[in-house]
Amino acid sequence: MQDDLAFARRDFYPAFWLRNSYTDNKGSLVQMNTTDIDRDIRAFLIDHFLFGRAEALRDGEPLQGNVIDSTGALELVAYLQEHFGITVEDDEVIPENLESVNKVVAYVAGKLAAKA
Repeated sequence: MQDDLAFARRDFYPAFWLRNSYTDNKGSLVQMNTTDIDRDIRAFLIDHFLFGRAEALRDGEPLQGNVIDSTGALELVAYLQEHFGITVEDDEVIPENLESVNKVVAYVAGKLAAKA
């Protein structure tokens, strides 16, 4: 029944309101849209690297060198894997996927959509 409900919800939202689901680290099925993914990633970056300074996180600005360093990139990948239940392959840790907040959100949304 829950699968039918999730499918119905996905059809209800417009294409830009991409709905995704994942199993969190407690084994519960979680429904997310790109806004939720964006919110969670921003919160992680602000809390762990910017010491609560949300204004320092800009959409188009590269994360590497401005927000995170190479160790921070590994922390971000670990967070994405644990929080969203996705696997980030070594060959996917590239600027096209992780260069900015928007690219990270799109990457995670794509990985979740592929799992669904």
